[in-house]
Amino acid sequence: MPPQTVRARRESRCLLGDSITDIWHLDEYFSGKAYINRGIGGQTTPQMLVRFRQDVIDLHPKVVIILAGTNDIAGNTGPMRIEDIEDNYASMAELARAHEIKVIYSSVLPVHTTRRGRRSFLRSARRTRFCN
Repeated sequence: MPPQTVRARRESRCLLGDSITDIWHLDEYFSGKAYINRGIGGQTTPQMLVRFRQDVIDLHPKVVIILAGTNDIAGNTGPMRIEDIEDNYASMAELARAHEIKVIYSSVLPVHTTRRGRRSFLRSARRTRFCN
């Protein structure tokens, strides 16, 4: 990558997350700002960790803003312990810092308590609060 391109990217902000991030129209909300949207609907922190290199590190942003965990709590890829979610956060932070990328975490947003008409303990407000 040419040096001027790397410098331009170093001034960008990368948003990594799930559908909540994916639906944001960053070009409209932050017109003229170098914001990169890397939200993918339904994704959990293990899936984001797998794509962290190509979706964050390889883009050389100055900052990564991570909004993740809601789908983990909802059980999108199966039951997850809060400790596993925290380990994934820590791994993403270690990778980012190793590449001089500042990390900002968003709070885990609450999810509704039903899934296809059934109550689910995985979507509990208690788990969301504990994760925050």
